[in-house]
Amino acid sequence: MDQYFNECLAATVQKISLPLELSGFLLAFIELKTPNLARKIEEFLEEIPTYLDNAIDFFGEFLFGTIGENKFIQYSLYILGFVLFVAMVASFTGALFIFSFSEFWEPIIFLLKVIAIGGSISLALLFLLAFISRILDFLDDFSHGKALGAFGLLLALTGSLGEIYQIIVLIMNTPTCI
Repeated sequence: MDQYFNECLAATVQKISLPLELSGFLLAFIELKTPNLARKIEEFLEEIPTYLDNAIDFFGEFLFGTIGENKFIQYSLYILGFVLFVAMVASFTGALFIFSFSEFWEPIIFLLKVIAIGGSISLALLFLLAFISRILDFLDDFSHGKALGAFGLLLALTGSLGEIYQIIVLIMNTPTCI
């Protein structure tokens, strides 16, 4: 039980939960105080899946012919494309880190590492923003047009769960005083 409730893990959870809470409260504040900015943020996030959908449709039609409206194939291509890209970047970056090269090749190898790592980070960010956009579409139905504030409150709730975990760690690791 101590492997799940220790101070080291609680400190790591704190590093994750506090930014979640702060960003969640910031999004809720933006929704309440500046609705025009919230609307612009939502519109920006709504456009991201269309870019991703267009790219997936292009590669799906290139690989499998026409996809049409088959969403199962489209979402399968999302997962397959992401997994293949991560595997390719991981193997490429790993090969660059393992092999030693002469000093002549070091700047080129460094540039290739930057391109591989930067490309994987940007693709991961694109998938994350597309996922957040889907969540905002889902929350828009429940919050009557206040999806950004609802998403902010969900982030703050997730951060609060980290705080509850820290309180449990404090209770379990505090010596009892009689």
